Amino acid sequence: RSDQSWDVALTWQAHLSGAPALSAALTGSNRAVDLDSTGRSVNLADSLNGIRSAMDVAHDASGYRYVLDAVGSQIRRFDANGASMVFADSSDGLLFPTSLATAADGSVYVTNYLTDQVIRISASGQGSVFSQGSKGLSDPFGVAVAPDGTVYVAEVDVHRVMRLDANGNATVFADASDGLTTPTSLTFGPDGKLYVVDTYQSIVFRFDAAGNASIYADYRSGLLFPTGLAFDAAGDLFVSQYLSGQILEINPFNQGTVLASGLQGVWGLDVPIPSTYAFDR
Repeated sequence: RSDQSWDVALTWQAHLSGAPALSAALTGSNRAVDLDSTGRSVNLADSLNGIRSAMDVAHDASGYRYVLDAVGSQIRRFDANGASMVFADSSDGLLFPTSLATAADGSVYVTNYLTDQVIRISASGQGSVFSQGSKGLSDPFGVAVAPDGTVYVAEVDVHRVMRLDANGNATVFADASDGLTTPTSLTFGPDGKLYVVDTYQSIVFRFDAAGNASIYADYRSGLLFPTGLAFDAAGDLFVSQYLSGQILEINPFNQGTVLASGLQGVWGLDVPIPSTYAFDR
């Protein structure tokens, strides 16, 4: 965007050694953090960057990190040195956005929960309505982009996951008949399958391409009010827990360990995009 300039992230007081293993949005403390593989965290963004309510984070293939500010109706983009810029805001159609996901072409898809919209932000930072209520959306809360570029949306209040075609038209991919009650976040795993957090049930569901559901993780992994999820290249699943302020690392055998704690109001998660995946279960 020609009207935007970079500023120095004043909160970047410490650095991780190398690229972060994971980034997290802490809506309960109005900041976002980077974490290394041991769970050590440093600030990525907070009120000094203009963040009012960090709800979600995302990485792209170029190494940029994006922080979604729900109350501020903006997305800030950060480079590897912590310098940031406003990537999109209300002038691009954002209004209480709740989640974001990056696509291979550099665009970013964002859910507008209050307006029943998915906004597409181009790689240059120009926003347009990709899908909305008239195309079948209702209460979109979480968003993910499949390896083939197809967009999927979690509709928390109507217990559904919707699949959007290239024109933004929505069809039901999964719903209450598959066990969903409160789908809030979703992501694609290294196996190409869709993983969905059901917050009130404390379950992570796995869906194959045909929409067949299975339980991938639940209370046996230590899940309690999970909110966000992300996979690493080894096939381990990271899940944020809003009430406890924890991030769990769950292996492919439903065994969970606490990676990090003390993260007040942790919600969205994402990991850097790896060049290759190896995964089997």
